[in-house]
Amino acid sequence: MSSVQFVTDDKGKKTGVFLTMKQYQKLMLELEELEEIKAYDRAKKNAGQKRTFESFIKELETP
Repeated sequence: MSSVQFVTDDKGKKTGVFLTMKQYQKLMLELEELEEIKAYDRAKKNAGQKRTFESFIKELETP
């Protein structure tokens, strides 16, 4: 794995990080997978429950 480079402020506090495109793309793919797993878990938890359309939309908008 390549070394990680940080962005620091004038006091040396880490404020950001540089990623290669490959690292960024891998991170985004993993994030998408986690979001899909969370959506599946919510759907399974709520299976068979009745709810309003508004609550359904609110759930979709909640990360």
